Amino acid sequence: AKVFRSKSVKVRYQDITGAFFEMELNGFLGRIFQHEFDHIEGLLFIDHVEPTEIISEADYLKRYKSSWLEYRDSPNICRFLTIIKMW
Repeated sequence: AKVFRSKSVKVRYQDITGAFFEMELNGFLGRIFQHEFDHIEGLLFIDHVEPTEIISEADYLKRYKSSWLEYRDSPNICRFLTIIKMW
């Protein structure tokens, strides 16, 4: 099922030295961040959808593989993954 997500998010975070940073995440990268932040907040995918909206993983990959390929090599992806590891 397609979960509604904002097209972009601006995040403000603090590193282990106490320095603050801001970053705007767009497209697929923004979706990933929102998905992972939901986990931090204790929310799961199934909390966002009706049971009749759920599709198989194979169907999902067929529909959205191009979105991932578009952002896979983005320079921001490495920085984003570093931020996620810090959580």
